[in-house]
Amino acid sequence: FSYDQEGGRLMRERWGVDQGQALLGLSGRLDPMKDHANFLKAARIIRAARSDARFVCIGGGDPSYLAGLEKQAESLGLSEAVVWAGEISDMPAAYSALDIAVSASSGESFSNVVAEAMACQRPVAVTEVGDSARIVGPVGKVAPAGDAAALAGACQELLSLNETERQDIGAALKQRVEQKYSVEAMLTASEEYLTNLLLTER
Repeated sequence: FSYDQEGGRLMRERWGVDQGQALLGLSGRLDPMKDHANFLKAARIIRAARSDARFVCIGGGDPSYLAGLEKQAESLGLSEAVVWAGEISDMPAAYSALDIAVSASSGESFSNVVAEAMACQRPVAVTEVGDSARIVGPVGKVAPAGDAAALAGACQELLSLNETERQDIGAALKQRVEQKYSVEAMLTASEEYLTNLLLTER
């Protein structure tokens, strides 16, 4: 996974999002644990402050659950602001289209989508569940699970930065995920752990 400027531009065109609009995205299957409802509540707060903001939900799932989320978006006045993208095969391009990647989950273990977004140099805002806060470390923004106002505030902090500042954050997040969670890094950490375990047992 890496940043793909042209792929991101084309993905925005596919979604009908102008290049100058702020785009925040949540990637994950349509499932209550991913808490799209919380993301939509945060989106309404963000949209009230930034009328140019758009939102995309990437991932498939139960059509009846999607219909409920679409109804919620409509009730929040977000029908024209939210793109329901479904499943996307080119995820690096999808991440690269975003200004902010968001994880609104109410529960997680190790969130692959957070790590993938970081590898694509996207600033991230996550909820404090599972390993998400540990993955992003001090470079990402973290909000309590289920707290739409706090999640919106975390996103707004990132949106308030200029382009250079967001690029710096994206570069730092990519460096972090490569140093801590690449295959090479995890193999090295596992070898060190097992070696120490064997030495201890002796």
